[in-house]
Amino acid sequence: MTDLLMTPIKIAYIHPNGDRQPLGLGDITVTGEIIVTEALDGQDEYLKGLMTELNNRTYIVTKEPPPPGAERFSLGKRKIERDNIEFILEFAAYAERVLSLELDFDVSALAPAPVDVILEVEPTAAPPADPNGPLAIDADDPDDIDPDAQQILPDVDETPAPERPSSAISDEGEEQEPGEGLVGLSQP
Repeated sequence: MTDLLMTPIKIAYIHPNGDRQPLGLGDITVTGEIIVTEALDGQDEYLKGLMTELNNRTYIVTKEPPPPGAERFSLGKRKIERDNIEFILEFAAYAERVLSLELDFDVSALAPAPVDVILEVEPTAAPPADPNGPLAIDADDPDDIDPDAQQILPDVDETPAPERPSSAISDEGEEQEPGEGLVGLSQP
């Protein structure tokens, strides 16, 4: 675990009646990896197993309201990958819902500050691109054209497709009715 940004964490089990039983202390990284620094007596193996399970998760699933227009009584959910900043924001709620664990840590110590706070300036719009500038694309220059880019399609011909013939030609060159000679089809 090489993340430098960490904050202390308290880990507790939540009993069905709501009581909390402390399990240990540790540090949590910005990616949600938990390093146990102190386990309560007799809780070492249990805590180690839980943290291994949590640290090995590559994603979590959150419960959300269903999208607009969803069927009545439907449930919404969303998969959040570990490398997404929302992972750390939803991690404690996931651990409580799935494992009955309380992960008590200061999420604001791990979540990034808004860009305008970091820069300490008001955001401004980017200037318009210069069509003759160094980043302009020249359609006649093969180095500026991406061969995998989507091609512009010509206008679609609005004329109707020709009607299918009512008969077909067999492998022997003889005219036959549609469906005739096909295995498994019954004739009307």
